[in-house]
Amino acid sequence: MSSFNSQAFVSVLYNTELIGAGAARSLELLRDIDGTISALSHHAELMGNAAASFEETAKKIANCSEATAIAEETLIPVLENLQDALKAAHLVMIRKRDAAIQDPRLNEDDGVVEAYERFLGAMCHLNETTEKLRWFVMENNADAEDSHTPEILSDNKAIDDFLDSL
Repeated sequence: MSSFNSQAFVSVLYNTELIGAGAARSLELLRDIDGTISALSHHAELMGNAAASFEETAKKIANCSEATAIAEETLIPVLENLQDALKAAHLVMIRKRDAAIQDPRLNEDDGVVEAYERFLGAMCHLNETTEKLRWFVMENNADAEDSHTPEILSDNKAIDDFLDSL
């Protein structure tokens, strides 16, 4: 019969505790990975939906048979602010993607870097469609302006008066 070895028993318990602690840490890391991928995917989808909406709006503007002026003075600043926010967020997300690339706890199979890449792509696509929509609105409004007969200014006083009126 073998005798009970208390040192071996304590060693097994200690190693089991370490393995359990490591597994808990791994589960926490896996939860973090899953949460990051889920959040990035959700926001990429939202940006894709916004881009699709902007593309549809631009198509509707382009397909109108008669140009009607669009409230450019309120819409254009909103679109420009969106683009500024996208550019700033893009820089932040590039740094986060680069941090994920450098993180020794992550590997290629985790999918975190790919999720950042998809998110960055969605940001770029939304920025591009925002720019297209902005230009469609401005071109539409230029087309909607009443045509006017140009006035030829031939003397200095008429030119000065015109420039003063601006």
